Amino acid sequence: MRLLLDTCALLWLVGDREKLSDASLAAMTAHDAELFVSAISAFEIAVKVRKGRLSLPRSARDWFHAAVCAHRLVEVPISSSIAAHSCEVPLSHGDPADRMIVATAMLEGLAVVTSDHLIRSCPALSVVW
Repeated sequence: MRLLLDTCALLWLVGDREKLSDASLAAMTAHDAELFVSAISAFEIAVKVRKGRLSLPRSARDWFHAAVCAHRLVEVPISSSIAAHSCEVPLSHGDPADRMIVATAMLEGLAVVTSDHLIRSCPALSVVW
């Protein structure tokens, strides 16, 4: 299964697996799982660190790179198509990062791993939680 981790799912996969649902952890660790992460998650993590809402053992940039490598994640860059589509997704979420994650999943044919109830209620989006 091709899975796009939202930012919280990434943080929990790396450092707090108990916060992941049983179904999401099983999906992410399945032998056929392909894990993806949006570049926007690096931005979200860096903002949280800068605002003091997240503490990491190294810089956000180094942490993100190490997480991608350690978990063999495929980083999906924010393309102009993703950026434009993020404004069109049927999501009652105002958070631009979440909109870009949803747009990435829709355009790349990925299921999203998320606990966010607003993302999970998005029509035509495959979600694992």
